[in-house]
Amino acid sequence: MSVPCPREERGADRSLENLLLRRFLGALRPHQAGESRAASSGGADAERQAPEAPELVSQVSDRGRPVARLTGTEYGALVEQAPIMIWRADGSAACDYFNERWLEFTGRTLEQELGDGWAEGVHPEDRHRCLSIYREAFERREVFEMEYRLRRHDGDYCWVFDRGVPLFAPADQFVGYVGSCVDVTERVVGRELIRRAAEQDLQSLRGLLTICSHCKKIRDGMGQWQRLESYLAGHSRADFSHGICPHCLEEHFPEC
Repeated sequence: MSVPCPREERGADRSLENLLLRRFLGALRPHQAGESRAASSGGADAERQAPEAPELVSQVSDRGRPVARLTGTEYGALVEQAPIMIWRADGSAACDYFNERWLEFTGRTLEQELGDGWAEGVHPEDRHRCLSIYREAFERREVFEMEYRLRRHDGDYCWVFDRGVPLFAPADQFVGYVGSCVDVTERVVGRELIRRAAEQDLQSLRGLLTICSHCKKIRDGMGQWQRLESYLAGHSRADFSHGICPHCLEEHFPEC
């Protein structure tokens, strides 16, 4: 499942929330070959300090509210301790960062997830669609949203909602993407249960229905004759409105 977002949405995405997230991720340098996970993923302890980032100007809010200045270490701690999964990719679409929440969820190391490694955890039935949406968004420099199944550390697949937004340097130069994922398994499962219940309601209408050739009432399974709308109301979730067909209009209301 995916929700494409138009190019015009870029301006709207530079809201306070997205600007802060981008600043947070800007404090984390890309993983370099040979670096340890502790050195590259910017944790909160003394050995996992993120490099300092440029100070955030005090007036970036589109609502006129000032924003506190944070150090690079504070940026890194916020990203690492965030309750959502966060990732970052460079301009070539290769992922170069995943926060601790992502790694805990997948049970994989940072080295395993880098580049396109993260896609190994996507359900085989969702992988092609997921990568297509991801790569097409990069080509168009557009916001993307999608749902797919991601393998959890215990081997089960969970539905996640993934949203990615393009990153731009001060001169409006495209430098990559930053994104976040949240577990939406309960929502997706609930939606599927509702769909199946509706399907079962419709299936109950299948089979041979006895309809009176004169009054058009329907005989139910108990032998009772019901008006069409009463019968359907008890066997589906449809709502009804009444109208009049051209034939009946001419026959019963010739003056109209």
